[in-house]
Amino acid sequence: MKILLQNSKIFPLILVLINSTFTKDLFPEDNLGPDFPELQQQTSFSSKKFEEQISCPKEICIELRFGDYEDSELWKLFGKKAGKIAVHIPDNGLKLNDPNLYDHLEYIREISKREGFVSFEPFYIRTKGASEWNFGLASDIWSLGNRLYTRIRSWFFGRMGTYNAKVLYHPNTKNIMMIFYYHKNFGSLCDTIYSRCEEVQYLDDASFDSIVSQKMYQKKENINIRFDQVKAFVPNSQISFESLSQNNTSIRIYKWMIASNKTEFRTIAKERFLDIELAVTILDYTLTAFEWIEQIYLYKPARNYDSIIYYKNDGEGKPIIEMTLLPKSARQ
Repeated sequence: MKILLQNSKIFPLILVLINSTFTKDLFPEDNLGPDFPELQQQTSFSSKKFEEQISCPKEICIELRFGDYEDSELWKLFGKKAGKIAVHIPDNGLKLNDPNLYDHLEYIREISKREGFVSFEPFYIRTKGASEWNFGLASDIWSLGNRLYTRIRSWFFGRMGTYNAKVLYHPNTKNIMMIFYYHKNFGSLCDTIYSRCEEVQYLDDASFDSIVSQKMYQKKENINIRFDQVKAFVPNSQISFESLSQNNTSIRIYKWMIASNKTEFRTIAKERFLDIELAVTILDYTLTAFEWIEQIYLYKPARNYDSIIYYKNDGEGKPIIEMTLLPKSARQ
């Protein structure tokens, strides 16, 4: 059995800075709840993470104002491997079926077709009737976008395979307010396009497996595992049945890698432009190891999830930063 591993140059992790003026341009200050307390009580939404996702500090992000740039400019940025691109639609936004958004619909559709992830989220503001997230609306918008897509030029959009996208819409008018494009190596999905994630901190070996398994059996979406307190590393050799009998943090993670429907490895590089060499390496695990994992009830729900491993290549092994588990249907 084989999993593809992406390797790259070393890049420093840069803390995303909040650019408050960027969000204030969209909505008056008195419409923005300071910490969105009502929303935090209703969901696992993180206002701090949301603000980081929609900020555009010039050191690591390129901001385009709708109508002030040529279509070719955005296309060239994709070709240059821009890390984060924010397209700001001024005034009251645009309806999804507005002809001016056709090019963006093509980009988003091609991202989805190339196993990228696309999220539709409301831009939360403190207005009457907008106190809850309406996730059913996201599927309605995506369905409309598919119907509007009529120009099939898939061969032309190969570079979109390296991107994910986040679309923000007004919770009342449903107008599209902002569109973000993230290079897949810019950061984890829970740091870029998803503001609602089930966070799991790996604290001890005794509880970790049962916590992850329970969340999967509960059909939780966007499970994000962080390794701030302990260390785990990307495997550097074939995973065998014998190696799985060892008891350490890395081996526990390897079991979930094997049990997942699909596993990807990506370095994290929060840069304005990502000069990444996508050299493909092969990671092997034996059939015996797979058959053993497959028989254990604890790991069975993992077959319905894809896993993405984010790591640093710092010359001292490849320490894992985060592991994101998403329902395999999220790519469809």
